[in-house]
Amino acid sequence: MGKGISPTVGNFFVVLSSLLTQYDAQQEARARRSKYGHHNIYALSHYLEAMHKAEDELQRVIGKFNDPQVTMTPEIAGHLLEILADCFTVNHRDNEFDLPPLRKFYKQLEAFVSSGKNPTLIAK
Repeated sequence: MGKGISPTVGNFFVVLSSLLTQYDAQQEARARRSKYGHHNIYALSHYLEAMHKAEDELQRVIGKFNDPQVTMTPEIAGHLLEILADCFTVNHRDNEFDLPPLRKFYKQLEAFVSSGKNPTLIAK
């Protein structure tokens, strides 16, 4: 088994949660360093709410996801990306997510589907 965490559906949501939390912490730190910086203290709660909506929707789409230890498959990954596109903002000109943590998550999901590379909690 390679580096990273096991590629279960539940662990991919842990990765997404971690990336969103790290991003929010970076934005807060950037705002504190800036003379006129402002950070929305509710941003993280909105990000996590959208993530939980995506998780609930994925549970409805594939009933076998009741067990978070279900291994991620290309079919589930496709459903997950469609659902995340509904829950988060997508820039349709570039056809990518507006939030950097979602773009990083997409790259990890794509790397897993294409080469079997396990997801990681470390934002790069």
